[in-house]
Amino acid sequence: MFYLHTSNPELLANNKNIPIVTYSPSTYASPLVLSHVNRRWREITRRYPNLWASIHVIGPKSQSLPLIAEWLYRSGNRPLSIYYSQSKGWDSPPQHLSNMNRMLQLFAAHVRRWKSIDFNFRGGELAIGHPCQHNILFSNEMDFRDLRMLESVSINENRAWIPGPLIHLWSTIAQNSPNLRSARGCIPINSSTLSSFTCQTSTSPFHVVVQILRDCPNLKELNMRLCPPSSPDLNIPPVTHRKLKILKLHNPKREAGLMEDVFSRVTLPRLSELDCNFDGGKSMVRALRHMLQRSDCRLSSLNTIPFEGVEDEIYKLFACEQLQSLKSLIISRAHSDHFLDWITIRPPQYQGDRTARMVLPSLKKIHMMGLTVSLNSLARFASSRPRANIVIESPWHFDEHPKSSKWAPWIFEHRSLAFRNPCGCGVDNPQKAQPWHKVKEGKNKDCLETGCRASRCGYSSRSHY
Repeated sequence: MFYLHTSNPELLANNKNIPIVTYSPSTYASPLVLSHVNRRWREITRRYPNLWASIHVIGPKSQSLPLIAEWLYRSGNRPLSIYYSQSKGWDSPPQHLSNMNRMLQLFAAHVRRWKSIDFNFRGGELAIGHPCQHNILFSNEMDFRDLRMLESVSINENRAWIPGPLIHLWSTIAQNSPNLRSARGCIPINSSTLSSFTCQTSTSPFHVVVQILRDCPNLKELNMRLCPPSSPDLNIPPVTHRKLKILKLHNPKREAGLMEDVFSRVTLPRLSELDCNFDGGKSMVRALRHMLQRSDCRLSSLNTIPFEGVEDEIYKLFACEQLQSLKSLIISRAHSDHFLDWITIRPPQYQGDRTARMVLPSLKKIHMMGLTVSLNSLARFASSRPRANIVIESPWHFDEHPKSSKWAPWIFEHRSLAFRNPCGCGVDNPQKAQPWHKVKEGKNKDCLETGCRASRCGYSSRSHY
């Protein structure tokens, strides 16, 4: 099966009898390709059920249903990995929704063999939350009493789902899956076997994050979005989690204090990667520093921390012993030469200088979202870290004109320095790359202001300055 990805895609595309059903979302490979080579290969594909133990369906179309049933039958008693992507959303015709429910019934017949499921539903109220169209997921026809093989669940839902049945669905899956390791959805669940949990399609109060850490002792990765609690006076006891390595918290509405509420209540001795959009000022950075010192962990990645307005606390944070093994840093609004001087590694002759202490010596990737510095400071910083990958994201501003600085040619041609727009596209001419403007819908996506010609330049910025 490992060689199926080398099969000629034209063989599959030119065969009119093969609907859009493949082995996995990342490939066009399919055992159907081998079964159409000759009679010998057809017998081989029928003899090995492992070739049919994974299925990816887009649609579905009515002509796909018999093929899906045959595919599942040929998988024998092997554990199943099922991927489904709904091709139409709220304006789906009734036939499409009927086909989808018939396909879910085919999958439900093999529910005891589910090893990994990934259902990606699209659209609004009609396609997702309509009780008549989606009752198959909530009815007694879906027998979730025996999910001993299930290890990974991902259900990409829409907010139009009915809350009550959806909560019941997730709680039933969690209770009947003794080997569940990974979950991705919009309802927070508690399971002692979980090692990875992602809840990005809805928001949760900070006390739910603390509760998950308390109820999931084997969790190694947590990814959630925060919202303010319904009651501001919550007496939430602190929690210590000894296995969590990756923590990703995001505050979409940037309500002040949410990150601080989490940092002040958790102790994470094994934490190595922290990814969050910081929502507060100095008190938030101070709470992060205290959490790291209390946990005595060793961070290797920190994303995204602001600089402007919290300079004093940032310097204290970077001086912590827990950050001296940091390898990846994303920082925003670094509008100061002093910041670059602070993290510039000094040569040996300056080791006696008070300002020449070794700060963040292990950095290999530095991403600065918004930068205002002199070209001289940027050149010293880049030359002191020749092996680091340095990315500067627009908008940037230099104190002197590039044409009048002797360092400009060296900086713009340096291998480890890359200038990019917020869309992720590289900038060919950094001297003409400010300011960065979002291209409006319906207009030419070539951004003449930035020097970038990629069509992605019309994407919204993920930065907030």
